[in-house]
Amino acid sequence: MKAFLRSFIAACLGGAGLAMLLACPSCGAADQDAGLQARFKELLEQYPNADANKDGVLTIDEATAYRDKMKRSMAGDAAQWKGNRVPLTDSWDKIPPQELTSSASCRRSYSPVIVTGQKVSGLRGINPKHLVAFRFAGKWHQIPVQVDERAVVECFDIYNRNKGAARGQGVYLLRGPSLKNLVYTDANTFTGADPDAGLDDDDEVVFMFKDAGQKPSQFTEPEGVEKGSGVEIEMADPLTDRKHYVYLFQSNGKLDPAAGRKYVTYKFKLKAGSYKDHWIVGGARGLDLRPKSPHGYKNPEDSNVSSAFYTRHFSAKVICDGLTIKPPFGTDVNILDMRKVLFAPGNSGRSVLTFTQGEGAIIANINGPVRAIRSCIGANSGPLTQFDWFFYERREDVVNRLRVHPISSVVVFTDYSPAAKGMTYRNNLNPDGVIIDGTADSVKTGALWWEMVYGKQGCMAMLHRIVTNVRIRVTSYYNDDKNTTVRQVSGDQHAYGSSGTWIQGGIGNTDPRQIGALELTASKIYFYGLEKPTPDMARRHLAEEIKPLIVNTRPAR
Repeated sequence: MKAFLRSFIAACLGGAGLAMLLACPSCGAADQDAGLQARFKELLEQYPNADANKDGVLTIDEATAYRDKMKRSMAGDAAQWKGNRVPLTDSWDKIPPQELTSSASCRRSYSPVIVTGQKVSGLRGINPKHLVAFRFAGKWHQIPVQVDERAVVECFDIYNRNKGAARGQGVYLLRGPSLKNLVYTDANTFTGADPDAGLDDDDEVVFMFKDAGQKPSQFTEPEGVEKGSGVEIEMADPLTDRKHYVYLFQSNGKLDPAAGRKYVTYKFKLKAGSYKDHWIVGGARGLDLRPKSPHGYKNPEDSNVSSAFYTRHFSAKVICDGLTIKPPFGTDVNILDMRKVLFAPGNSGRSVLTFTQGEGAIIANINGPVRAIRSCIGANSGPLTQFDWFFYERREDVVNRLRVHPISSVVVFTDYSPAAKGMTYRNNLNPDGVIIDGTADSVKTGALWWEMVYGKQGCMAMLHRIVTNVRIRVTSYYNDDKNTTVRQVSGDQHAYGSSGTWIQGGIGNTDPRQIGALELTASKIYFYGLEKPTPDMARRHLAEEIKPLIVNTRPAR
């Protein structure tokens, strides 16, 4: 039986499960059998669909059938990929026009504008701290701008493997080749600073659309900038047929790129001390991935993000357990229990807890005047899976890049706290909404395009997007039951308005280290402090994202 399990696990998990199996201690036969059964039970939690008759026990026949099914799925994906790259599909392409508002209501007041260094080639090579931005409205007004530096980095370096100073066991990363990836850089993490210290082609220049102005009828340079350095950024809005302008310059070194303002503040705080000196890169394995206490996280943090509109809190790498909406837009109470990730509701095989206990690293922490960035890597046997958060004044973008062997399914959802009682939950399938009160509701399920929660505690809208070439089925998940029988795995034991996206149908290989790897990127955008908590407000934001600004750059003359 042990030989069979080795082959089954290796076939299904691409080597990760085999590592878990071989972690069984060398001891007596009875102890080996007990350890084997425990790990086999954990595999059942990870692959619940293998239990064909749903009796809670995985038999050899069921395991064999599921292994063969997984192998056929992998072979099909590989055949589909071989010779031709499988085209990506965007879930937003399936949204009907009636889910978008009229152009007259679109203002993009929450939207950032991001251009790469390649688009502003006239400023290439300058010190990023000398890049400044202006709008024109009768006269020049300086506006906040920031440069986020990026570079192609070996993921072994992000994990500090190539530098020979890893702390903790490495379970998965070294069992295959690494990956070179374009990431944000940070001198205070093992990622390191951008090797090109000047503004280069892959760096990002960021400002807010609300700060844009008009085109001057006669161009003259503002004071404090280098002559002839100007770059005009023209933004044409396809929803309103209007054009807006921002001008970038190289300063003489006396101007602050922040223009005296700071839209968001991010304070990364590792409780043990500085990141490079105290972060434990390696992680636990097998059953040890589950903390023995609710808050027994590896690399515990007390990290905070705040703007004039909202706050976020992180207790560990991917443990986001705080969200408040500030007065006058809310009551500043924490309405979040936890942002959760599971194979399926109630399935404890993998979760944000095991992601935190397993090996992982921070790619970059960036705290700028326009936005803050928190970029992390590592999700157990998906050591290259990446989690990025982008925080703006009234908006938050969360981008998850799945890079792992085939898995059965994944559900990513927000579980609210008891403090959210009385708020109303809406989505594109249930625009009339239901009350979050810990009492079960009957809601329509399907693909999510937008969600909204609102009440005296505050108001926020959320947009969902999946870009992938994996054959999947996507539906929604909702559970509002303070006495739920669904195991909560992380956070408290209640389900208050638990809601999010559930990807089903078996997810093929997305680990780029394997031949035939596919892609899956799931994004969620939050908007805080909404003027009106209506479906049309959510549809307005959706329209603004689906029909982005058309950006052109040219020398300013």
